[in-house]
Order: sequence, then C-alpha cells, then structure tokens
Amino acid sequence: MSQTRLEEIKRYFHVSPLDLPKVLPCGRQLWHGKVDLLLTQLREASKKYRTPQSNITIDEAMIRFMGRSVDICKMPSKPIEIGYKFHCLADHGYVWDFWPQSGTKDGYDPLPPTAIQPTPGRLTPTGAMCLHLAKQLPYQAMAFNLDTDNYYTTLDLLSNSCSIGIGGCGTTRKDRTGYPATLKVPDNTQTKIEYHFITGVVNRGVATILWFDNTPVSLMTTIHSLVG
Repeated sequence: MSQTRLEEIKRYFHVSPLDLPKVLPCGRQLWHGKVDLLLTQLREASKKYRTPQSNITIDEAMIRFMGRSVDICKMPSKPIEIGYKFHCLADHGYVWDFWPQSGTKDGYDPLPPTAIQPTPGRLTPTGAMCLHLAKQLPYQAMAFNLDTDNYYTTLDLLSNSCSIGIGGCGTTRKDRTGYPATLKVPDNTQTKIEYHFITGVVNRGVATILWFDNTPVSLMTTIHSLVG
C-alpha cells in the first residue's frame, strides 16, 4: 500500500459512529468528534488502572499536527509549537484525566451541567475547567494537593477547590483577579528589597505570597501558612 493510499484511508477513518452528533447546542462542531468514543474509553481506562497520589498537577499538553485546522493552537515557546491542545490532570507523568481545547474563540469544550460554570469577573472558563478536572479525583476518600503554574492559578480556583477539601498551590500573575493590590510592586523594586525577602496576604483562605528572588515571584497557596 502506498503512503498516499494510506493517508486517504486515514483521512476518512472514524472511531465514533458517523451518526453521532458532532455539533453542540451552541452550533460549534467538535474537532475531536471522529474519536470521541476512543477518548471516553481512554478516560475511563486511565482512572481504572491507577489511583493518583496526593500531589497532582494540571498542565498543558500538545499533540503535534501540521495540517490545516481552525482548532489547532500555536505555542511558540513549547517543545511542540503547533497542534491540538489538551489540559491534563497528571500524576508523575501519568495522565489521569484531560480536557480538550480548540484554538477557536470558543476555546474549551462546554462543561457538563453538573460542573461549576464560569462567572464573569470571577471563576474564569480556565478555572471552571480546572475545578471540573479536580472534582474527578476521589477527593471525598483521599487528600489531594493540586499544583499549577501561573497560567491556571487564581484566587477563585484555589478558594473553590479548598471548599471541597482539595488543597492548591502554584505560581500566579499579579494581573489576576483577586491578586492583593498591596503586593503589586514594580519589577524594578528588586534592587531596593532585601534578597529572599518574603511577604504575603491571606484572603478567603488563600495565602498570596510575594518572594523576592532575582525577580519578584508571586505564589498562591492553601496548603502553606505565612508563618514558617
């Protein structure tokens, strides 16, 4: 079989039945509709064959794709710069659950009705997606700490996850909603502050910490206190 023939077959290959609905109520077509059943099986198998440890993370993962698609994402600073994007709930390299994202303006797949929906100015679509992934954990029987980077970490995400018993910790950005105004210092403040100086503010059970390394570093946490 020639490569051209194989690519023609692959182009029209479906794992899911052709009669499954591929369009959401909002009118957007799911880019992964051809393999939805396979994705569902992967989710179920991942949760079945491993119990996650206490420290777990959410991070981005890219599947390389160089073809034409409105749903691909471009991330020039990542090892895989262009492709399909997933947000993964992972434990030591093991992907326990995941959520797709489109490169279109609609972004994430809609959350199920049982999930906490994003609210303007508070819990963002990213935060709502992270909280939905975290709630897939067996958090009612085990203790978990969710570690995130500054793309995900917000006051509302950590406050909501803490309210259901899931701890959280991660770097954050000073332009995030809920970031304390008293900790918003210019980057050039480093030259005027003692090296490794630490300060912080607690709001809604979330400690926001400002640490002066080579540059100011901001953190949010519900599993550490301001007093060492």
